[in-house]
Amino acid sequence: EAALSLGQAYVPLARSYGDALYGEKVADAIVIDQANAAHHRAERHLKTHYTRGQRLAAVYRPTRLLRTIRRVFRRSA
Repeated sequence: EAALSLGQAYVPLARSYGDALYGEKVADAIVIDQANAAHHRAERHLKTHYTRGQRLAAVYRPTRLLRTIRRVFRRSA
């Protein structure tokens, strides 16, 4: 559901992840190729729908970064 809320491009990747984590299937070459293809589709979607700045902001969320900085300064004080 979370993948679908982001967009259809993420569903195959989430399904591959779920299968690998909770499934009973052995990760053979076909499963790995499918997961790799799903990853590349999701990555393409991110690059075409979001700017580099938006992607960086998502990775380095300002609120998380501020908490980390505060924690470092508290330790050094």
